[in-house]
Amino acid sequence: MKNNGLFLIVLIITMLFTSCKKQENTILVKPQIDTLSRVKISSNNNFKKEDNNCFILLKKIISTSSIQNSFIDNFNLSIEKKDDSKLIIKLFNKSDSQENAIGWIVFDASGKKLLDITNDIDDPVNLKFDITLWNKIIDCYYYSNKQYKINNENIINPICNDTSTEDGNEQNCTFKNTSIEAVYQKTKNKREVEKINYLLPHLPKKNIIKNINQDGLIS
Repeated sequence: MKNNGLFLIVLIITMLFTSCKKQENTILVKPQIDTLSRVKISSNNNFKKEDNNCFILLKKIISTSSIQNSFIDNFNLSIEKKDDSKLIIKLFNKSDSQENAIGWIVFDASGKKLLDITNDIDDPVNLKFDITLWNKIIDCYYYSNKQYKINNENIINPICNDTSTEDGNEQNCTFKNTSIEAVYQKTKNKREVEKINYLLPHLPKKNIIKNINQDGLIS
């Protein structure tokens, strides 16, 4: 009987020891699982950050465009539809939890147009916008498709009018969807005016007078 009792005590101690070892193993494994979870969360956050950058670009091209909207200083947006050539964008007030539409924009990638269809979908307003932002958005949403990008070197043909002045004829031209600097560089590269070599390398940020005093030019 004593031997049986001793065997029972040894068996109980062995079981308790085995149970403790299993519990210790479980505790050792748990930090590894937590570490893997943290890696996954970090990866997801990086993906969302990339998405946010594209989203910010989309907001910026609209806010800096020629859009006329009283809520433009306090708006947010959502992409309601995306296909191979267009983004349909809803504008809403930041403070509106219901996200009621205050405007509708079409980002027409294939047509290279930013259209405001808020008032009339059949008669949209063609907005002026920053070409650099446009090309970055094409990188974001259309896999850097070159067909959808706008090249400053291929500026749309301007609308020009000739008028008579005391000094002769003067030509005034309007260029759409571009910048003054881009037009300036295009004019220089294509040598579209006489004595172009006297122009500055870049358009100055403020009015200046450059003295020339040669080739019939004073300044």
